[in-house]
Amino acid sequence: MKSGQHGNTRVAVSLRSTAQRFSVVLLIGASMVLMVAARIDERAVNFVRANTVDALSPILDAMAKPASFAARVVEDARGFVYLRQENERLVAENIRLQQWQNLALRLQAENNDLRRLLNFRRDDAEHFVTANVIADTSGSFTRSVLLDRGTEDGVNRGQLAMSGEAIVGRIVEAGRHSARLLLLTDTSSRVPVLLQDQRARAILGGDNTDTPKLLFLPSDTEAKEGEWVVTSGYGGGVPSGIPVGVVTGGENGTFSIRPFADFARLEHVRIVDFGVGAGDLEIAERPE
Repeated sequence: MKSGQHGNTRVAVSLRSTAQRFSVVLLIGASMVLMVAARIDERAVNFVRANTVDALSPILDAMAKPASFAARVVEDARGFVYLRQENERLVAENIRLQQWQNLALRLQAENNDLRRLLNFRRDDAEHFVTANVIADTSGSFTRSVLLDRGTEDGVNRGQLAMSGEAIVGRIVEAGRHSARLLLLTDTSSRVPVLLQDQRARAILGGDNTDTPKLLFLPSDTEAKEGEWVVTSGYGGGVPSGIPVGVVTGGENGTFSIRPFADFARLEHVRIVDFGVGAGDLEIAERPE
């Protein structure tokens, strides 16, 4: 019984190999016949080829559909994987944002409680004017800009100018329709300030660079990099608590400040009337 099965297997293998050899020979022969026929009657060969293609096109189309479907399936699978990864990233980011929001709400509530406890009252301005910067009048020895608002708009010498919540400088000249704003970075600018963490008083003095200096800082005070600097309100020239900038470092006991206001992109300022007269200002007059 087993010998018969082995015999049948050998016969099948022999027939398959013979068919493969003959198929190769037949294909070569058919190719040669087509080449010769194309030389003899090209129109007939083209006719046969066109009809053959027409007959086989539905079969080829049917065979191509599973491949296209498989490609779409693979592409959709990749898209689902990407969407899943993106969803996981957005969920994690949303959780982090919720944590920051909760922290901000707690700090806001704590700040409100402390203000009520200290009976804190900020001296909010009763009047302000928004002005556009129309010219940069800075030079080698000055840092100032020209504004398009003047005395007819309520702008007067000595008023404070702010960008957002940060101080920018003071009005030093006011005409009817224009005013000149002296920036914090000018060498004539002097503003009483306070290191917010250490509660140490100093004077912020401009030096015609982008980083004004802390002057007259107590000798036992070591300013920390990144520490906030705000106005101290000392002398009554400027209300206390207005943000100025952060400490960026120092050399030989002199510390520099990076102002919060971006003077290079200053386009609009808010001129605030805190009820400060020109006689209360601490602006060094430049000698003629």
